[in-house]
Amino acid sequence: MLSFNNRGFKIVTDIKQLDKTGNTVKWRNTGGAHEVFTDCMDDIQGAVDFARKAGARDIFLMGHSTGAQKSVYWMAKRGRGVRAAILLGALSDYACALELRSKRDLAKAVARARSFVKKGKPHQLLPQSLTAPYTLDAQRFVSLYSPDSAEEIFTYAEKKKPRVLRRVRKPLLVFLAGNEEHTKRPAVEIARWFALNTAPGSRTVVVPDVRHNFKGAERQISRTIKEFIKEAVQ
Repeated sequence: MLSFNNRGFKIVTDIKQLDKTGNTVKWRNTGGAHEVFTDCMDDIQGAVDFARKAGARDIFLMGHSTGAQKSVYWMAKRGRGVRAAILLGALSDYACALELRSKRDLAKAVARARSFVKKGKPHQLLPQSLTAPYTLDAQRFVSLYSPDSAEEIFTYAEKKKPRVLRRVRKPLLVFLAGNEEHTKRPAVEIARWFALNTAPGSRTVVVPDVRHNFKGAERQISRTIKEFIKEAVQ
């Protein structure tokens, strides 16, 4: 197994970047607060390329929480050389936010964040009164909580076609927590939605009595993943 960090690692952190000449190092603020969702394309591609060069023949992606959206987004855009993907805690952040605020109030908050982006301040951290319990910059807030953003892939709250998800024609193994703390929506309801919108050979498993971190179900999940991988490589 190859584990790797991406630009969403930690809340706020710095990464080094070389300029176009490959010589001068620049520092860039990133982390979950400043992450640009679509940058996941380069992060995942780099990991896939590394695995290929190391001799891996059967490559599977596995992402948890926002990592689930990233895995699907990459597979819909590219996907070559990867057998399938495993998604844990695959939820819509927009749908979860609608359980805490009215649609109107959420739209107002997004409009406020958009105003910073339009002013050329996409990475301006927003006040905690707007983003609590998270720390987010303006563009990240818009990405998470806009129904039309690239990140809103699991569209079960809007009843609109999940076009990005449906472009993935390889199997997905989706795990949902039976005692998920980030949504009041029953896991079985979300599971039915995934069953209708994923490629042939996909599976959706509701793991009972666990929260978003799936703690306590490691053995069950490991067994299911092994079975899924065995089926996928046959």
